[in-house]
Amino acid sequence: MLSTVFYPHVSCAGGKLLVADSPPIENGYQGPLPTFRSVISIPPVVNRLVLFSPGILHRINPFEGERYSVAVNIWEQAPLTTTAAEPPA
Repeated sequence: MLSTVFYPHVSCAGGKLLVADSPPIENGYQGPLPTFRSVISIPPVVNRLVLFSPGILHRINPFEGERYSVAVNIWEQAPLTTTAAEPPA
């Protein structure tokens, strides 16, 4: 339903969150990654909360220094898993 990133501590150069300006990728999609028109660049700032739709392609630029982030994804239902993803008993 929602993807979030919160920055409680930032002391770095770089490390921008890059969010693709493209339609979300549906859960279970197996095809090639979609092309997108542009990227939204969001610098890390202390106490910044970024919200975006789940399935949106995103990544982080390289950085030097310290940058803490907390990512939380809010689901309507639990994501699909396989036995390969489960820890050994």
